Amino acid sequence: MEKIYIVTAGDSFTDSHLPFISSDDFDSQRGLLEKLEYEPIELFQPDYSLKYQYYLIYELLKKNISFEYHNVGQGSAGNHVISHKYKNKIKELLDRGIDPKNIYGTIQLSGLARG
Repeated sequence: MEKIYIVTAGDSFTDSHLPFISSDDFDSQRGLLEKLEYEPIELFQPDYSLKYQYYLIYELLKKNISFEYHNVGQGSAGNHVISHKYKNKIKELLDRGIDPKNIYGTIQLSGLARG
């Protein structure tokens, strides 16, 4: 299977403080591995310190899928900033010659009113 490239963007719900993780670079995984000192069943519990991205990366590593994970999430970011950072990261990957069919992205836009 070819390497996949994952881009996530959003506000504090997406910001994992781990902007880049690669299956090819153990150093980029260090912070993540500390957060994954859970039994797999515990990953489903409502623990707000465990973001969905960590579970995704855990599954990719476990299945030996080659990937690069790019998180451009930023706490307190508005929709303009979120979409701008997302588009820039996708463009950066395309400019590197990455095949668009190998790029997967999610974007979480903020609501207009927050309570």
